[in-house]
Amino acid sequence: MLQWLRKRFGRQAVQEPNETGAGEDHGALEGPADVQSMFPPRTVSDSAAWDRYWQDQLSHQWAAFLHLFVSDGLLVDTMRANGLRTVLCIGNGVSQEPKAMAWAGCEVTALDISPLAAQVARDATPPEDFLAGLVDGRSGGLNGHVEFVVGDICDPACCPGPYDVVIDQLAAGDGDTMSVMLGTHAKVREFTPKALAAGGTNYDNPEDVEFMYTRSFVDPDGHGWGLLHRAPQPDAPVTPDGQP
Repeated sequence: MLQWLRKRFGRQAVQEPNETGAGEDHGALEGPADVQSMFPPRTVSDSAAWDRYWQDQLSHQWAAFLHLFVSDGLLVDTMRANGLRTVLCIGNGVSQEPKAMAWAGCEVTALDISPLAAQVARDATPPEDFLAGLVDGRSGGLNGHVEFVVGDICDPACCPGPYDVVIDQLAAGDGDTMSVMLGTHAKVREFTPKALAAGGTNYDNPEDVEFMYTRSFVDPDGHGWGLLHRAPQPDAPVTPDGQP
């Protein structure tokens, strides 16, 4: 594997990120340490480690593959059909997906622990045809808004929301997951059988932890979906101060 990677990526000078947030030239893979730099850190709270990771992604041009599987047309259609508008992209890195979602009319917050990644993502100026490609050609220029935030996802005060949709990049999973917040545990339980009956496939067992209940499935087109309700317990009564 190491020999193949060395052959595939030759040594060239490190360049500045281009307009889509990816580096211009491939860097070198000279040893195991270089190969290891392909993989994200095993922490969600070490900003220096994530800065190093994204510097490696940019210098070797691996960040160019970041948008390869972004296909948000179905997500945009679903949001529009259900009156959903707010999106949180966690572990966004240098992705331009938040700008594409904003171009399609959403109010987007892009969160990452890496100041370097957030700056690169914020400063990139992708053309409209690139953004249109990320949302599968859905209509754009609809005056959405995107804000890039540097913060720790483990901090409850960071991006408290609420959000209609959460997109997880590299923070908590291996790929791109589209998540929808629902109002109660019961709605999560009711929706999942309908999705499976429509041709979806169960992805994982339900997760019922102290603050969240989730179900996940894969739709017939291969997109992963997570349904969530954030509450201490199923359908907990609301107290006079508004807290469950």
